[in-house]
Amino acid sequence: MENASELHNLIATALTGVVKQIKAVRYYPAKHPALEAAAKESLRSFEPILGGGNHLSVTIRKEGFLFDDSPVAKGNQVLTQLATFCFARRIQHLTFLADLNSSDLHHFVHYLRLDPQELQKQGGAAVLVGGEEVDEGQAQSDALALETLLARMEQENNDARFQEAIQELIPLLRLQLNDEQRPLAMRAFLLLCRSATGKQHSEERRQKARLCLGQLSTDTTTDYLVVYLAEEKTEQKTRNTLIQILAFMGSKITNRLMEILADESSAVKRKLLHEVLVRSCPASLPVINKYLSDDRWFVVRNAVALLGDIRSQESLAELTLLLQHDEIRVRRETIRALTRIGGKRAIEILLQTAASDDQDLRRQAILSLGAMRAAVASPTLMAILKQKGWSQRGIDLKKDTIHALGEIRDPEAIPELLKIIKKKSWLHRQLNNELRVAATAALGDIAEETTRYALEKATNDKDKAVARAAAQALMQLNKASTHER
Repeated sequence: MENASELHNLIATALTGVVKQIKAVRYYPAKHPALEAAAKESLRSFEPILGGGNHLSVTIRKEGFLFDDSPVAKGNQVLTQLATFCFARRIQHLTFLADLNSSDLHHFVHYLRLDPQELQKQGGAAVLVGGEEVDEGQAQSDALALETLLARMEQENNDARFQEAIQELIPLLRLQLNDEQRPLAMRAFLLLCRSATGKQHSEERRQKARLCLGQLSTDTTTDYLVVYLAEEKTEQKTRNTLIQILAFMGSKITNRLMEILADESSAVKRKLLHEVLVRSCPASLPVINKYLSDDRWFVVRNAVALLGDIRSQESLAELTLLLQHDEIRVRRETIRALTRIGGKRAIEILLQTAASDDQDLRRQAILSLGAMRAAVASPTLMAILKQKGWSQRGIDLKKDTIHALGEIRDPEAIPELLKIIKKKSWLHRQLNNELRVAATAALGDIAEETTRYALEKATNDKDKAVARAAAQALMQLNKASTHER
């Protein structure tokens, strides 16, 4: 090794490799080949240091790593976050032995990602290749220091002193991102959010609080808050507060939230993450849009669902392109998103889809137009009803079209629906009766007095399903007439 500076650079590179491996474990599912590749790459970064039978020992402090009592890559934000992550898990020293292999690194990262409580259950910090516990008294002292600081900040009226306190707050808060100090950490984040938004505060204070939250918007902080949010024992009031905090962090944590959402198997937890992302908009919208081109179809679907609930007209151009996506589940979610967004342009896109060759999307688009009560769609829908053919697929399409016309409640559709009810077909009796039932039900939805005679007559139809549908439609018509009076 030529000099101490070169050694410090190699150590920084090796520790950065560990961070990359942690991100790989977060991103890829278990047993994915990319995980093994990440471990091997991380190992290669240690080889120049551990060659010749050497070992590497580093000390962990609140502000970063030390080697031979000298800071390693001082000011490196990535390594500072890793040091804070380790320190919060009561790891003060790490030793990487000369016979280190990729399997060792894989297990190291696995244990490093455990919650502090789970880590203690599995053997504590000693599992982590020579990790040593931080003095319990020091941990309590740090917590007391944060509590005292928060009490002072909550009463502080001087902006300059508040700004000085914020500089003390950041390192102290990072040390308390553990299960034991959750109430204290929540108190700190709430103080920052309120300081950043409170109209009673000066713009200078609001800006400093926003900057502080930006510095705290790391993957470590995000993971900590999300775990707390998703736990079954978390009370709803606390959960609402956590959603507010995460949403306020906005675009700075959107990437991490999207990664967690992609890996989450629980529908309940996915719903919580979805809510956070929706509430963080419009700030997060540009980041979410980037995931529309992701290689994983389910990630694209997640992004599309978010856009649907965000309901921004600006998203329509991107969504239109996804109607050509290879995965049908993405295309279907895109139709649902267009329906939720609504508006003239969305209706135009759905009308184009209703006339496309994609049979599955055609039916969904038609039903969506009905759900949106898009009267402008009536001519297109009635044209579909006039198409000839008796295939089951064609009949299903027409039944959906009839249902949509009923939901739109356009009186202009009545003559065409009456034709269907009166039509007889001996060759295709069953399919024809399916259409007649649908048309009768649609007349009930439209509820126009001019259809009463036809509906009364249909109650005596030889097909029992048609007769029942007519009776139900008459009830709807009578109910509508009563309301009009």
